[in-house]
Amino acid sequence: MYKMHTRKPFLDIVKSVIFWRGSFFALLLTCLLIVRVALPFWLEDKENFATQLELLFDSPTHFDQISGGWAGWSPRLRFKNFIIHDARGTSDIFAAEEAEIRVNIFQSLMKRRFILKRITLSNSEFSILREVDGSLRLEGGDSINSGLLEQLLRHENFSISAKAIPFHDKASSKTA
Repeated sequence: MYKMHTRKPFLDIVKSVIFWRGSFFALLLTCLLIVRVALPFWLEDKENFATQLELLFDSPTHFDQISGGWAGWSPRLRFKNFIIHDARGTSDIFAAEEAEIRVNIFQSLMKRRFILKRITLSNSEFSILREVDGSLRLEGGDSINSGLLEQLLRHENFSISAKAIPFHDKASSKTA
């Protein structure tokens, strides 16, 4: 005898989808809560953060102190006396009294490395130089590398502050 195939009622399919999506979000929330509670313990591992920052900036980094907190669901890391060295570690590329980095936690967990959400550099020393051809360039004596600074400036949520930002104009030979 021919047996007819019966379809699942629509309600059972909806229940199944809701169950699996709910389970996924519950697992995700549990992971986020573990990360949120574990952050203070991770801040004690200074070498791990230095390694992650080296991978992020593709240069050796140094900082004297690290502290952290949360801005919503994004970890906020503050580094005192933040320095990025050249590849050989012989000279400083960039230095700031304080750097604040907010990490995009979802992308960082998926890619297993820091994915920045926001970068804020405070009390750094640099000046803006306008070349004869009209192009702008940042320089800071021995503390700024243009390649790294371009990488930072292109980040969509980058901010930098300084006590004074001198402007040198080679086109008109003026300094402000």
